[in-house]
Amino acid sequence: MNTIVEEYRGERGGIRDAIKTLRSNIQFSAIDSEIRSITVTSALPGEGKSTISCYLGISMAEEGKKTLLVECDCRKPKLRGNFKLRAQHNWGELLTDDNGQHKVEEYALPTRQEGLYLIDCIPNTPNSVEIFSSKRFEIFLNRAMAEFDVVICDTPPLGAFIDAALIAARTDGTLLVISERKVDAAKEQGVIDQLKKANARILGCVMNRVDEKEIDYHGYYSHYYSQNENPEK
Repeated sequence: MNTIVEEYRGERGGIRDAIKTLRSNIQFSAIDSEIRSITVTSALPGEGKSTISCYLGISMAEEGKKTLLVECDCRKPKLRGNFKLRAQHNWGELLTDDNGQHKVEEYALPTRQEGLYLIDCIPNTPNSVEIFSSKRFEIFLNRAMAEFDVVICDTPPLGAFIDAALIAARTDGTLLVISERKVDAAKEQGVIDQLKKANARILGCVMNRVDEKEIDYHGYYSHYYSQNENPEK
């Protein structure tokens, strides 16, 4: 049974090139400090943010960076299904590890991509807002960044839940995934405003599911807009 790793490896060159370009743009966007923790979100469900999170994680690991994918969508987690993994532990167990007896890597699952790991969420938690705004979750993220080169948090759509803004406030940068098939300018602007209110650093927008016939190079995942560009153009 193929996982998203095999899917990524079998993709057409345009898609892989676009993800590599996204990876490079993230790295180049850091002038004074390296981007080591990233929040990935969207305005609406079904825009492909989890796929982008996985592909970006695979690409980072291919480059030799020890990478951790953190499942932060406690309502509809998709990462473990994408990698065909059965999680026995989750990051919730580390929130009560006050003495730091266990490493984050002990609770993370290795994927079929060398250097890429996944740690699952607390399933069906009713108090995600309280958790993501807690000091304990901040400590968990800091511990993860101490053990891994890159930490990528896949979050729920910000147009529906506030979770992503809380997490984005604690990571080095945020990517907003927008599906060309579901563009809602008002929703996207509302999400951007929420991220700004949270003092999140918006790295840019990834335009997903673009018709290849309409573009020359980037393929399926087309444009990456830097924080100095207008994503509505």
